Parts: sequence; C-alpha cells; structure tokens
Amino acid sequence: MGNNGYSVTIVSPDATGHITPEAVSNACKEDTFLVSTVLVCSETGAISPLEDICKAVKAISKDILVHSDCVQGYGHLNIDVKRFGIDAITVSGHKIGGIKGAGFVYLKKGLRMTPLLHGGSQENARRAGTESLPAIAAFAAAVSQRRAVDPNLRPYAIERLTSIRGVRLIPSPDAPHIICVCMEGVPGEVAVRMLSDLQICVSTGSACKKGARSTALASMKLSGNVLDSIIRVSLSWENSENDINILSEALTNISKKFHIEKN
Repeated sequence: MGNNGYSVTIVSPDATGHITPEAVSNACKEDTFLVSTVLVCSETGAISPLEDICKAVKAISKDILVHSDCVQGYGHLNIDVKRFGIDAITVSGHKIGGIKGAGFVYLKKGLRMTPLLHGGSQENARRAGTESLPAIAAFAAAVSQRRAVDPNLRPYAIERLTSIRGVRLIPSPDAPHIICVCMEGVPGEVAVRMLSDLQICVSTGSACKKGARSTALASMKLSGNVLDSIIRVSLSWENSENDINILSEALTNISKKFHIEKN
C-alpha cells in the first residue's frame, strides 16, 4: 500500500510478542481507514486479542475497517467473526493440510471491495480468473477431516526441548501448535539443514522472511545471537509424543556436536 500513495503505520509487538489494543488504537490517525493484524504470529505463536482490538478501533471510528490474517489460526482456534466484530478475514488451506493456492476471504455482510483482478465474473465478480477446483476440493476435504492438536503435546514438547543443553523457549506460549525456541551458538539455518537430513521438518521463522531476521522477534528486544538461532516447531493433529522424542534426541545430538554450555 505504501507504493500506491497510502501511508502505512507499522505497529510492533511488545516484549512478549503480542500486539495490544492500546498500541493499535494509538497508531490510528484521523485518516485511518484500515487496520490489519494477524490472529496468530507464525513465528512465536502469540495470539492477538482480536475482539479487544476491534472494540478499540471501532471506538475511534466505526468507519475504520478491521481485517485479520487468520491463516495461522484457522483450524486451531475458535474464530467467531460476529463476536469479534471484524470486517474481513483471510485464510489459506495449506496450513491445515490442503493444497497451496486455495483459501477464502470472509467479508462482513454489506462490505464492498474493489476487485484485485478485473475481467470475468468469477467469485461474484470479486476476482477474475479460473478457479483451481482440485485445490478447492482439497481444502474442503482438509476442513472436514481436521482434528485438534493434542492439548498435552505442546506442554510435553516444551518440557522435553527446554531440558536440552542450550535450548530455551522464546516466551509467547499462546497458540496450541507453535513452539519457538533458540539454541544459542547454533545458527538456525544450520540446525534446520541438520534436522532436514534426518527428515525432521522445522523452520527458522516465517516463510515470508526466509533468509532475513524476523521483525516480530527483533521487536521483542532479543539479542542478535538469539535471533540468528531461532527454531520454530509446528505441531499438527498427526504428531505424537514419539515425534517429539525423535526431535528431542536430534537436538540433543546437535547440542553435543556444538559443545553448547548449559544455560
């Protein structure tokens, strides 16, 4: 939007990784017409208080639209658009087992949007172009077969992982399916490659920021050594305690290889 003549104000998370309603409302100006926030931070698992953010924004002006990127939270959290009072949300199917490229947009009744792509009348004239029916069908199947992550799995994983020498939790223990840890002394990219060789898939942060330091994590006042050693572990309903044990053993071996001193 900044390249299209609009002024964009970035609201940074606090030291715990959360976006507060006060920070959002303080950032609103007289000409603010849109507030957009994520429901769940993909890197830390911090959950945004959408209902309180919506109330704070609408108290300033009911004409300000509130949108939330719910990609990371859909299928894991209860998203009550009416209770939240939100105007629009966006969701992608690949986070719950669908095919990349399919998703949906929720628009509050009566909300009119200018199409991004003009031409045909697909999607009620909101987006021209031929739909990918296989991706849409896969998304629907993923929704119908989705199950919740075992509520005991994340606490178990945190206990196992933080018992490893050099590993510590980045505090934002909100979402039931995301764990952010660091292993100081081991570059995150190195750890990811070593785990990948063992067919263990983790990441160093958001796919959107691959190869660069996370702005969300940097705003938490973490040191450069910590930022460069971040590992994000994502859990699904298919994971078990045995998967956590395998990951724990692998990270223990990496810790020993790099001779990490106990914190």
